[in-house]
Amino acid sequence: MKRLFTFIALGCAAFTFAQNQLGKQFFIDTKSDEFKRGIVEVKEYVNYDAYLQLQRNLKSGNSAGINSDMIRQAYMTRKVALPKGNYVIDNDEQRFEFEIGNNGQFVGEGQFENKEKNLKSTYIFANGKLSEIHIFNTEGRLRKKNIFKGNIIEGHVFDHAGKLAQKIEIHTNLKEGADQVVTTYHKNGNPSKEVNTIKSTTKEFYQNGKLKLDQVDSKITTKYDPTGKITEKWYVTENGNCRETYDKGVISQKTCEDRSTKETTVSIYKNGKLDNYTVTDTKKKEVRKYDASKKLIETKKL
Repeated sequence: MKRLFTFIALGCAAFTFAQNQLGKQFFIDTKSDEFKRGIVEVKEYVNYDAYLQLQRNLKSGNSAGINSDMIRQAYMTRKVALPKGNYVIDNDEQRFEFEIGNNGQFVGEGQFENKEKNLKSTYIFANGKLSEIHIFNTEGRLRKKNIFKGNIIEGHVFDHAGKLAQKIEIHTNLKEGADQVVTTYHKNGNPSKEVNTIKSTTKEFYQNGKLKLDQVDSKITTKYDPTGKITEKWYVTENGNCRETYDKGVISQKTCEDRSTKETTVSIYKNGKLDNYTVTDTKKKEVRKYDASKKLIETKKL
């Protein structure tokens, strides 16, 4: 009798965890705006035969067999709500094993496979939404981890040694193209470069962590030596641009070009103070030299 009860219990457990196989017309939409916010949706192609025909035409290069109506029909989808249970989606493009809880939400972990890229991922759910995605390479090594934090997806990319190589912060509530902060790292773990498309800034760093380059909106670029002292600065002005050079963090020369006056001014500094400056005037075809008090001391013809 005891063996009979054990058999029944095991049979019930197997039934409880049995996977419900969904048709090939079902899929997970990983390209939607909702997915970027951690909302995973099961969808169904309404006209699956049209979708398959479109894919066959695309793969064979049969452009004559493709028209706007076919495309519209092929990509018509609808969201699907599933009751509690364990499910598997398995079609030509993806495979996804997942569980739906009592409230109709995703629970636990789901195993996703992108068949086109031969990549496997683990989807981790919390409160029905994605909290993390772990993406593995073809060797089974963790390649990337996406962490969902409200309107931010924080992606961690790892090198072959498992060390953090790059961090990608995507703000899903901002306009595409001005929504990311991408940081790459040196082998020692210190930041190497940071590109911020939100603020239009670029920063580069030495291995010791000191700032190497700071660029703002491609209009101001400042360079530093490994000790943190400024060596060069370039910036855009109203009518041209200027370039400053520094010696041990102290300005030594500044060259400014003015497109409106066709003049180039080279200023010489000693101990950080203006000593003299020269103006090359291409309109008048002359070179004028001034002292620090702006007194003209020399004029030459070009």
